[in-house]
Amino acid sequence: MMKKSNTLWLMLLLVSTIVSISSCKKDPIVVESNAVKVSDNATHGKILTDPEGMSLYLFSKDTKGTSLCIDGCLDNWSVFYKETITVDAGLDVADFATITRTDGVKQTTYKGWPLLFWSGCRPWR
Repeated sequence: MMKKSNTLWLMLLLVSTIVSISSCKKDPIVVESNAVKVSDNATHGKILTDPEGMSLYLFSKDTKGTSLCIDGCLDNWSVFYKETITVDAGLDVADFATITRTDGVKQTTYKGWPLLFWSGCRPWR
């Protein structure tokens, strides 16, 4: 009886070791999400969002390639920036670029228009 028990214990230990070693060799599963997504909005139709579904906005006083949202404006709006832009189907990555604002901060643009978040949606740094 003792011999069978030891054999069973050794088999379990061997299986456990093989499973542990083989799991170390597997690459971790990485779920990638595009930097800019297209979401359906009941009121506005298709809108641009970040990977977490937060809406991206254009500031009406901005001009193509220049952000005029400075000083107090940044109390309500936060700059959207991604170093590498990947996009959902239906969007063209060539429509996105980066500008450097007058305050030195980089900002992602869509068709030349700087993109922003409304700060009331989440806490900002």
